Amino acid sequence: MPNLNVAVLGSPGYSRELGKKGIESDVTLYNVKKGKATVTIVEPSNYSEKLQSLYYAAGFADMAVLVVERLDASFGETVVMLDCLGVEKGVIVPRNYITKDQISRFTKGTVVEGYRCMEDDPPILREHLVSEAERLPRGETADSGAVAVDHCFNVRGWVQWPSAW
Repeated sequence: MPNLNVAVLGSPGYSRELGKKGIESDVTLYNVKKGKATVTIVEPSNYSEKLQSLYYAAGFADMAVLVVERLDASFGETVVMLDCLGVEKGVIVPRNYITKDQISRFTKGTVVEGYRCMEDDPPILREHLVSEAERLPRGETADSGAVAVDHCFNVRGWVQWPSAW
């Protein structure tokens, strides 16, 4: 079953229109499933307060959706973060009358320069993300891998068995 991890950056809460909400902490996870393809959307919940939220969201991503509401310092940090992490696949969604030409002045020479520009239409964007997930190779296995741990907790009431047993 193919899965695509997508970071949605630039507009807190935008992912609510794309998928069903899951776990929320420093990042919020949203899920989309169609047929055998799944999309996991990662949105930085605390980015304005914590830079690591942006790093976690972008670090998980196979692809990014950059929603551009303003051309400000947060936009610049996001472009630099995506470039440093090498997130080469992505979509730019301009809002508030911002044009692709205005954005391209700030993304030239970065991975974001190659992102596809789409209109602000969440249902069409959701279908695009699902179609990207469906194109992923199936059934391939790797010799090694990594698992991202988002949450951990202490188990109370744990009883250690005596060593004589």
